[in-house]
Amino acid sequence: MTAIPNRIVLMGHSAGASHVAGYLFHKQLQPADDDDGVLGAILLSGGYDPTSGMTGGRRAYYGEDQSLYAARSPLRHVAARATPIFIGFAEYDPPRFQIEAINLFKALCERDNRCPPMKQLRGHNHMTEVYHIGTTDGDHSRAGGLLPRHFHPYPRGRYVFRATVRGSLRAAINGA
Repeated sequence: MTAIPNRIVLMGHSAGASHVAGYLFHKQLQPADDDDGVLGAILLSGGYDPTSGMTGGRRAYYGEDQSLYAARSPLRHVAARATPIFIGFAEYDPPRFQIEAINLFKALCERDNRCPPMKQLRGHNHMTEVYHIGTTDGDHSRAGGLLPRHFHPYPRGRYVFRATVRGSLRAAINGA
């Protein structure tokens, strides 16, 4: 597979989804010229708002000083970048992951005045949703599944996900 630098689709699961969202929505983490080649992102079962509950994991990522959590929260900075996002979470994810996915969905709906694609992966738990990527699992391969095949431009140079999907990231990156 050949990488195309200006057609990057970032994907993250769990803490990885939190990191991808953090990068996308915090302007100070991006290149000054806004040209990082990122076309869109797939976020699976992440934590997007460290103010929504304190856990040891959140302290590890966001530090001990809770007064900085709002400033570090990807959810509170979605207006910084209008990159298309696909949100996914597992049916048997812990409730906080499901709630944070829904809260991110709501914030992106308000930001864009249209809602992004979102899918609950039925029959999956926090880990099996990623173990099944690229398999014949119906949630990951049929239309409306996990990985979008193409992004299509719409006004102002932004992109949206097309409904057609494939079970591989290669299709998302190399799609015409």
